[in-house]
Amino acid sequence: MQVSSKKLPRGQAEVTVVLTVAEYQPFLQQTAAGISMRLSIPGFRPGKAPYSIVVEKIGEGKLWEEALEPAVKRTYAKAMTESKFITIGSPQIAILTIAPGNPISYRATVNLLPDVELPELEKISITRKKVEVTDAEVESTLDDIRKMRRTEKLVDRPAVANDKVEVKLQTFQENVPVENGQVEKLPLVLGEKKFLPEVEQHIIGLKAGQDSAFTVKLPTDYHNRTVAGKTVEFRIKILGVYELTLPEVNDDFAKSVGHFTSVTDLREKVKASLMHDASKREDERLENEIIEAIINKSKFTDIPDLLVTTETKNMLAELEQQISRQEVSFDDYLTHLKKTRAELLLDFTPTAMKRVKGALVTRAVAKQQKTEINENEIDAIIQQEFADQGDDPKLTERTKNPAFRAHIQNILASRKVMEYLKATVVK
Repeated sequence: MQVSSKKLPRGQAEVTVVLTVAEYQPFLQQTAAGISMRLSIPGFRPGKAPYSIVVEKIGEGKLWEEALEPAVKRTYAKAMTESKFITIGSPQIAILTIAPGNPISYRATVNLLPDVELPELEKISITRKKVEVTDAEVESTLDDIRKMRRTEKLVDRPAVANDKVEVKLQTFQENVPVENGQVEKLPLVLGEKKFLPEVEQHIIGLKAGQDSAFTVKLPTDYHNRTVAGKTVEFRIKILGVYELTLPEVNDDFAKSVGHFTSVTDLREKVKASLMHDASKREDERLENEIIEAIINKSKFTDIPDLLVTTETKNMLAELEQQISRQEVSFDDYLTHLKKTRAELLLDFTPTAMKRVKGALVTRAVAKQQKTEINENEIDAIIQQEFADQGDDPKLTERTKNPAFRAHIQNILASRKVMEYLKATVVK
């Protein structure tokens, strides 16, 4: 078998394989035996027809064509070993020559796993920021809890700040109704700044049954892109005014919220929770900054389009899942953005490239540090992650799947790499 190779631009390579007639003969024999098993050839039991009879039955050209697939499958791996290429994804195979009695040749175009030249990691310095939670943040969280437990009472008086109102709202531009700008019953808490402050100002002072019309110049980032930055007319009618009462923050309130013994206990637990969340955010920021710093100081060979394209598709799938959890149609979401899927994929490309480089850096550090994950570590994380799922046979079978275990192995390796990097570069 003759193998020749050359690198191509954009992280690809071309490997050409030539098989002599003698090297191709075993594949012809195997293929002929397989054909004799599935064809009914008079005078012969299945699989017993001689090679020459099979050739006579289907034709030599047909036999040579059918032997191609097993020949390529068997010789491709050996060709990659000889070329010393580390490939990713599936190759593109092009048959160059095939004619009975002559050598067979094919070309495999492959995507190469990029090489990474890491910097001296010890010379990189990242500073961890001090994590703090202020008393104001604790009180703000307590206010949010109070708002979830507030009571409301319908009142017959003009609306004031901190009231809840229900309004019928219509939006017009040059007397033409704005699409999606009509709401039969819109609840608003005046002062929460969840709607335009200009609209809230016109609501204050109105009672149930009263209406008002006024114009507002909308901000350029207004959610309805068709009228963003333009002047529109709002017509509102007050359907109801509700006085809101917040519970007092005391020991009884603390006990009603959950398993807290007092308001002091509640404040301490709230602060601890906020501290945990803040620490987690700082860890995420730190990890992103570490990887970005290493990326900026590393050298990469050409990165195949396949890696970036695959990552952009993964990002799109992640976004679709997030949108679906909000019970919003993804097509409606795209309409709101005024973008197609193709345009969104293009927008994702810079971030996808950074993700790909981050994964390559992590892999390179793992290789440099000889990071290893044993089977016991994989079993331990599986037991930890699925402890609450019981003895589910399907789940048990899934955890035995080599691909699933490889996925867990990659996660654990990435964790070990990040622990090493934090210990090395964080000051």
